[in-house]
Amino acid sequence: LQRHWVDAQENSRAATVVQVDGVESEIRWEDLQVGMVVKVAAGEEFPADMIFLSGSDEHGFAYVQTLNLDGEANLKPKTSAWRTAGQDNSLPVHEARPLVQLVPHSAKIYEFSARIESTNDTAGFSTVCSIDQCFLRGSSLQCTEFVLGVVVAVGNETKVMQNMTSANYKHSYLSRQMNNVM
Repeated sequence: LQRHWVDAQENSRAATVVQVDGVESEIRWEDLQVGMVVKVAAGEEFPADMIFLSGSDEHGFAYVQTLNLDGEANLKPKTSAWRTAGQDNSLPVHEARPLVQLVPHSAKIYEFSARIESTNDTAGFSTVCSIDQCFLRGSSLQCTEFVLGVVVAVGNETKVMQNMTSANYKHSYLSRQMNNVM
């Protein structure tokens, strides 16, 4: 019952989505869909698995803390897909119109492979993305003002959800014997 309540709270959090015309609007995490472009500010958690498109850093870098995923407090550097493709980081996302093709999804938390390309002829590019361009749900943005990313997995399809296991209940010998008697 408490898990259901915590899930409802988490899914009702607000995410900032950048529309095709560049206008920002807020929607709930549970309403996010694959292909949406989301803006995440410093200190916020990522609402879904996303590919890093661009951000406030002029060189296309961002730093992520994965404390909620693996317990590590160290910041992990990420590189934008724009930088990987040799593009100017100032390219407006809504002009590039990114199209993502995922390699069959792996549940392993640090394995990720995708191809991202622009569907805009004037800003045309194509590049392969790895875990270095991927933000995982539950990690948080640090030391970077904001980033923009395209959603590639939501809800139960995110890597963190695919790696969740149910809690193992430990029972003492006496407790197990009492259960058998009753």
